[in-house]
Amino acid sequence: APVLTDPTRLEWDTAWRTARERAGRDPLIVHFCGHGLLVENDLYLAVAGTDPARSRIRATAVEVEALLKDVRQGDGGPVLFLLDVCHAGAALRPQLTARLLGVTDRRTWVVAACDTRAITYGARFSTAAAGVLDRIARRELIVPPEYAHVPVDLLAREMDAALARADRERGEPKQDVVRTPHDEAALPPAPILPNPWHGASRAERLWAAYDSGLLDFAAALDPRLDAFHFVTRVTGTGHGGPSFFRGRARQLAHLRHWLDDPAGDAGRLLVVTGSPGAGKSALLGAAVCAVHPKFAALRTETAVDGFRPRENPDFVAVHASGLTTRQVVASLYRQTHGDPAAGPAPTEVTADRLLDALGARGPVTVAVDALDEAADPEELLRQVLLPLAGRTPEDRTPGCRVLIGTRLWPDTLPALHTALAGRPRDRIDLDTERPDVLARDLAAYLDRMLGPGYPSEVARTLGRRLAYSLEHGAFLTAFLYGSHVRALAAADTPPPAARVLAELPADLPGMLDLNLRTLLADDPWTGPVLTAVARAAGAGMPLATIHAVALALAPETPRGPLAPTPEDTRRALRRGRFYLRVTADGDRRLYRFFHRALAEHLAPRADAADVLRALLEQVPATGGIRDWTDADPYLLRHLADHAADSGRADLDRLVADPGYLLHADPDRLTRHLHRARDPRARAHADVYRHSTAHDPRRHDPAVRRDLLDLDAAVWRRPDLAACLGAPPEVLARPRWAVSRTASPARL
Repeated sequence: APVLTDPTRLEWDTAWRTARERAGRDPLIVHFCGHGLLVENDLYLAVAGTDPARSRIRATAVEVEALLKDVRQGDGGPVLFLLDVCHAGAALRPQLTARLLGVTDRRTWVVAACDTRAITYGARFSTAAAGVLDRIARRELIVPPEYAHVPVDLLAREMDAALARADRERGEPKQDVVRTPHDEAALPPAPILPNPWHGASRAERLWAAYDSGLLDFAAALDPRLDAFHFVTRVTGTGHGGPSFFRGRARQLAHLRHWLDDPAGDAGRLLVVTGSPGAGKSALLGAAVCAVHPKFAALRTETAVDGFRPRENPDFVAVHASGLTTRQVVASLYRQTHGDPAAGPAPTEVTADRLLDALGARGPVTVAVDALDEAADPEELLRQVLLPLAGRTPEDRTPGCRVLIGTRLWPDTLPALHTALAGRPRDRIDLDTERPDVLARDLAAYLDRMLGPGYPSEVARTLGRRLAYSLEHGAFLTAFLYGSHVRALAAADTPPPAARVLAELPADLPGMLDLNLRTLLADDPWTGPVLTAVARAAGAGMPLATIHAVALALAPETPRGPLAPTPEDTRRALRRGRFYLRVTADGDRRLYRFFHRALAEHLAPRADAADVLRALLEQVPATGGIRDWTDADPYLLRHLADHAADSGRADLDRLVADPGYLLHADPDRLTRHLHRARDPRARAHADVYRHSTAHDPRRHDPAVRRDLLDLDAAVWRRPDLAACLGAPPEVLARPRWAVSRTASPARL
C-alpha cells in the first residue's frame, strides 16, 4: 500500500479497504504516526479535517475499535497495528473487553507507543519500531530459529528497549511500550512477520545461539561500550562463537606488559595502528575481553592463547565509530560513575567535567577503538584522550592511561603524530610485521577457521600467499575468505582444496569482490552506495551527495515502495567501512576508498554521465538557470572534475554557465579550462584564465566577481558581465577596458 501523508477520512477509508482487499488472507501491518484523541476511553486517530467535538469526532476521525472489529469480524488475514499516538494504550481496551466476553481474537495485534493516560511526541516510537524491523530484516536481531514467525511479544520488547535507549541518550524519562495482552503461558507467534532465522542451517543456528546470548549480555552494559563489537573482533568469526584468534605474539606481549603496568612505568598512552583489515580491533578486543571486569563471564569464549593480563576493575572501553565527542564523554562518565540515572544526564557531561571527575576518582584505563571513525577524531583526541594520557601542559588526570585503536594516515591526526614522535614504545604498528611471521600467523588462524576438513598445508599455502601478495588487509582477507569457505561447507557443498587455493583473492579489488557477495546478499543497497563512492573526487563525497548519486545509479531499489533513506546509505557506508577512508570537512564527513585501486575497480560500474546528472539535480534551477549560491561545497569544488569525466560537451555546458564560474572553486576549475571547445565555453575560459585563475585573492567570491566583471569588459563579453550581476553596494561597473594580454595565444 502507498504511504499516506496527512490523509482525509475518505482517503484513509479507501486506503484501508484497498489494503485489506489486496492482502486477502495474507498478514498486514498498519503503522500510524500522528495524533490520538481519547473520548470516554475510546481512541480515535486524527486525520486531515478531524473535528474533535464529541458530536463530530466519529464522522471525521478514525475509530480504532472499528478497525479492530473490521479485522475480527472479517475473513481476511491477521493485522498488526503499530500506533505512535498519544493515549495509544487505549487501543487495548476493546481487546480486553472482547476477551472478558469470551470472544477469541487471534487476528488483531497492537503494539502501542504509550499507556492510555500517557502522551508521546517526536515520532520516537516510530523511529524505534523502524529500527527493530530493519534489524530483523537484516538478521542483526536474533529471533529463535524454531519460530516460523517473529513473536509480537519479542517485537514489543525490542521496541521498548530501543525507545528506552534513545530516551536515556536524551536524558528523558522512559516511555513504556504496551502490547496486546494474552493469558496463555505459551502462545504460538502470530503469523504476521516471517522469521528470517527460521530454516537456518545447523551452523547458523549455532551462531544464532551464541549471538543471542551475547546480545543479552551486551544489553546489560553501556551501549557505547559495544560488547558485541569487541567480542566478535577478538573471536575472529563475525559472531560470538569460540575464538579463532591466532598469532600476533610480539604485539600481544607488548600489550600485556602495558596492561599489567597500572603505575604507568610503561607509558600512559599506547596506540595500536595499522592499515584497514590489519587486526587493530582484534587486538583491542583481546585487551577489553581479558581485563574488563564485565567480560569475566565470556573469558572462555574470548580467550587468546598465551595472553593472560590481570583483570582491571578500573578499565572502561568505548567503540568510537560514528560517535560524537559528547557521546564518548557521556559513555565514559556512565561507566566510571555507575548508574547513569544517579548522575547527570548525558547531555550535561562535558569533557572538562569528565576530566575533573576522573582526576578525583583516581587511576582509570580507557580503551577507545576506531578513533578514526569517530564523528570528529581530532576533537575527541584533543579534548579527551590526550588530556587523559597526560599529554597536555596541565595534567588533570594523573594515573589515567589510554589505549587507542586507529588508522593513522600520514596526513591525519597531527596531534597524535606529535604525541607519538620519538616514543616507539607508545605504538604497536601492525603493518611492520615481517612477512614470514605474518604468513605463520595467518596460517594458524586459517587452519583453525577452516577446521579439520582441510589439511594444514592448505592454510599454510593461503597464509604465505596473503602475507607476500597483499599490500593491505591480510587478516581481513583471511577472515572474509575463511568465512566464504565455511559458508559453502555449511551448505553441504564444501569446495575441494584445489578450488580453495585457486579462488583466493590476489589483490584489493579481488578482496572487495569477495566481500561484496556477502554485503549485497545482506543489503543490495550497499552496491550502489559503494559504486557512488568510487566516483568521489578529491578528499571524498559527503553523505548527502553519495545518497543522491546512489539513487540515480539504482532507481529500481529492492526495498519495496519506500526508497532508501540517507540513514540506509549511512548504514551501507558503515558496512563497507573497511575499504573507506573518512576525512573531516568542517562539521561533516567525506568518504572515499582508502586505495585508488578499489575506486578504479568499481568506478566503471557507474556511468559518468549518470553521476553528473545526479549531481546537477542537487542544484536548484528556475527557468533553466541554476542558482549556485547555496550549492553544496562538494559540487563547487569537484563538479568540473565530474563533467570532464562525463565528456567534453558536458564540461562545455558547465563552463558556459556564468553562475558556476562565479561560485566554483577556482583551483579545481582552472585545471579543466583548457579542454573547453564550444565557442561560448571557450570565451568564458579565456576570460577566467586572464586574471581570475591566478590572482592571489581568487578564493574570495566578491573578488572573483570583480575580476570576471573587469575581464569580461576586456574580452568584449558584455553577455557574461550581465549574467554575473552586481551586488547592491557596487557604485560603478566597468563598461570598457583594454589589456595587451587579451589574446588566447598569451594565456
